[in-house]
Order: sequence, then C-alpha cells, then structure tokens
Amino acid sequence: MLKSKVVLISLNSQSLDHIIFKRIKKLFTLLGGIESFCNKKDRVLVKPNISAPGILTSTHPSITWAVAKLFSEYGCETFIGDDPIVPISEKEAYGNYNLYDIAKYASANVISLRHSPHKTVKTPDDGYFKEIEVSEYALDFPIIVNIAKMKSSNIVTATLGLKNMKGLLSSKWKRKFHCEGLNQGIVDLNRIVKAKITIIDATLGSDRARNVLYPVGLIIAGTDTVAVDSIAARIMGYNPNNIDHIKLAYEKGLGNIDIENISIIGDDINKYLKKYKFSHARDPLEITKEGNGNINIIQGNPCCACMNELGQILYQYKEKLRDIGKINIFVGSHIDKESINENINQKLIFYGNCLRKYKDIGFFIEGCPPTNFQAAKTGSLKKYFDELIK
Repeated sequence: MLKSKVVLISLNSQSLDHIIFKRIKKLFTLLGGIESFCNKKDRVLVKPNISAPGILTSTHPSITWAVAKLFSEYGCETFIGDDPIVPISEKEAYGNYNLYDIAKYASANVISLRHSPHKTVKTPDDGYFKEIEVSEYALDFPIIVNIAKMKSSNIVTATLGLKNMKGLLSSKWKRKFHCEGLNQGIVDLNRIVKAKITIIDATLGSDRARNVLYPVGLIIAGTDTVAVDSIAARIMGYNPNNIDHIKLAYEKGLGNIDIENISIIGDDINKYLKKYKFSHARDPLEITKEGNGNINIIQGNPCCACMNELGQILYQYKEKLRDIGKINIFVGSHIDKESINENINQKLIFYGNCLRKYKDIGFFIEGCPPTNFQAAKTGSLKKYFDELIK
C-alpha cells in the first residue's frame, strides 16, 4: 500500500500575514509544489470553514487569504466561498469573516455556496444515501482546496477535513444529514466530491465543549483527507478508529487511517502527541441520568445538531440537575400532541425552531439549533435553568 503524505508546519496564530504566506508556500513545496495541483488559468475553489463569528469556530482568515493568494499568483482563477451554519445568514457570516477584503487582497472572487444552484447527484451503489444535493460549483471546479479548522464536536467527536466538505450541501440536505445519518452522509459526500488538497488550521485548536482554545500552533495538510484527519485527530488526543466518519471513510477506501501507512514530513509529530486532550461527545440522554429522573427528554426525530447543543448545556448543569425540578424537554419536529398532553401540567420546554408552534404552552427556545446568541430574543436554556436554581 502506498503511503499517504501529510505535512506538518508550525505556525503561530498571531504571526504576521507575510509569515503565514511563507508557511503556506512551504507547505505546498513539501507536497510537490503548487504546479503539481493545478495548471495556470485553472479554476480553483478555496473552501474555508466560515461559521459563527469568532475564532472558536472559523478557519484563520489569514490562512484563507494566503492559500487563495498563492493560487492567484500562480495564474489560477481563484474563488472563495462557503455555506455557513444554518442559523447564520451568509451576509452576516461573510461580513464577520471580512471575506470580501480577503478576496480583494488575494486577487480572488467571492462566491455563494448557499444561494448558488445545487444539483442532485447519485451516490455510489453502496452509499448510505441514494443521492445528495450539492453545489454546482463543487461539481464544476476541477480543484477544491478544503481548509478546515481543528475543532472538537459533540456530534461527530472531531470536525476536520471530511466534515468541512458539508458546506457544499444545500441547506435542505444539511438538515437531512443531521436527522438521518450524519457520519454516513459525510462519507457519501466525500466520495462524490473530492478535495484536491485538505488543510487543517490547527493554529488554535477549538475545544467547543469546554469553549477553550489550545495553542497547537500547526497547519496540517495533504491530498488524502482521511490521513490528514487521522493525524489531526491523534494530535487532539483521539483515536481516529473511534471516530465513526473517519473510520467509515477509511473502510470505503477514501484514504489511510493507520499511522504506519502515513508519511509525516515537516515538523515532528511527537512534539504534539499526548500534549492535548480535547473533549469527547456528550450524550444528553446519558447526562439526564444525573438528574435522578427530573429531566425527561421527549424526542420527535431530532437532528443531531439540536441534540449536540442540548448535551452541551445539560453537561454544564449535570451536578445541579437534581435541584432543577421536574422538566420535560421536547426536541425534534415529529413531536406528537399526545405526548405533550400527557405532560401538560408539568414544566414544558420546546427546544428549537421546529417546535415554535407550541411556544404559547411552554418555554420555547429559539434556534436551529439553539445557541446562546441565537436564543437572545426568547431566552436560552441556560438562563431558564439559572432561574429555577435560584
């Protein structure tokens, strides 16, 4: 079996732009030079992770700029775009990320992956989904440069290169993945649309469960997204064989997962192994057991994004759940009225936008999924719990 090449380049998150550009140039040199990825005048899509505002969730803007600038200077027609998380408007996300300035100084073009046309594509015969709706840009561009951010995730343990491709989906299909099979969907998508190169921004690793940043100080890159994710996961303190979508991608032949089959060049990985221990997934159903039966989660086929956020909040209160009192939390669009009527005389919480129609008979928490900034108008679950504990 041929070994996959993964490059590690040290990079301080506070480096000046020209230093970041030099590091990115070195990264491509170690991978064979930019000429091994494209020809002059090729159309290149640079796909960063543009998420909620702040450094906890998005690719370092200067890395996006440096990658785009490198391709533009080589002579490619370079485009930058993403489809941010569903609750955030594209205009808001692009504005907070300063994407138009990044594109201007990289001689690149900004495109919309949310509002541009999408096309339904059949998956391979053994795929989990029979078809997937993806951006036509993803299908038309010969070169996709996938720039993810190193993050832990309550949904899939780690969100890295494979998961970052989810920004190529239509909004409808993002929700479908979350409700019907996120791990399998990620793999199906990466079988249909393959990144030419995957880069992980690990300058600051984001542990979203703890809301902390680790100064990892790395960029990790390669042409084998599974191998890149596998190395990044190890640096985060995970076993990639225990991360469902990475393991499944390996089993489907998308790349190497075993470190024996990965050639690591650049920085020494041993400087980073066992240095960090990112959080693992937090299952809200398991956490409610700490409440001695006080907290009852009633599901109506919820998406895993809502269950993720619910797990995050419940974890913060796991030592106090017995003091909160009896509460029924409804989550998922398929909640039936009978289950509500059975609990109508108790405290009812309706979690997420799909349950807005019940806002007059209980405490409604806005969002898709609910987050602290999304729930500003109607109040958050955290605020609700704080009031009960007083």
